[in-house]
Amino acid sequence: MRRLLMVVLLSLLMLSCKAFVMSVNSRALVDAYDKKKYMLLSGDKDIETDSLEFQEYSKYIKRGLSRKGFIEAKSEADTEIAILLTYGISAPIVNQRSIPIYDNVITGYKTEKSGRLGYSLGDSLNYRERSITTPTYSYEKVGYETVNYNTYLRYLSLTAYDFKEYLKSKKEKQLWNVVVKSKGRNGDLRIIFPVLVAGSYKYYSLDSKSEIKIEVQEDDEYLNYIKGYE
Repeated sequence: MRRLLMVVLLSLLMLSCKAFVMSVNSRALVDAYDKKKYMLLSGDKDIETDSLEFQEYSKYIKRGLSRKGFIEAKSEADTEIAILLTYGISAPIVNQRSIPIYDNVITGYKTEKSGRLGYSLGDSLNYRERSITTPTYSYEKVGYETVNYNTYLRYLSLTAYDFKEYLKSKKEKQLWNVVVKSKGRNGDLRIIFPVLVAGSYKYYSLDSKSEIKIEVQEDDEYLNYIKGYE
């Protein structure tokens, strides 16, 4: 009974989490937004730009860039900025939570009359009251149980470089950078990635001035757009 109640409480807790929380930290030069034609590349040497994995994640980034007014360049000669994308997810992080345990607890007793009981004593018939005593219960918290659960750190980073400057001088001049982090129970980056994009794309080429907290609802219209539902 206690184990079942604990499972129900955990399930309700997970169902109640209808929002995704993340941190966004962005930096940008003052004129970073002037350059809009981009080429998106993998910033991880172990992930090829033309791999299926990168192509899947890049489509969400491209929707966010398009929403912000950026244009994918048709050729290298047309490219103004090279954007490097890196992303990942941590190994499971073990957490603990104390769950209250409830049970029926005896709080007292009550006695009720249930009629008369007849009995003979010699030649006479006598009666005595019959009563039944039963315990009373209350559903109360009787303690706590500690349970373990896993969370994961999910992240992505976008860094935009001046591509024309690189071709001319071979200098890697950064124009803007966005770093997004989120901690949660879902360890599937394929599900979480579009959420990270939906919460951060507004800061592409902007300076957030500090790390800020962003909350994205499951039914957020921008999230649906990033996912391609609209």
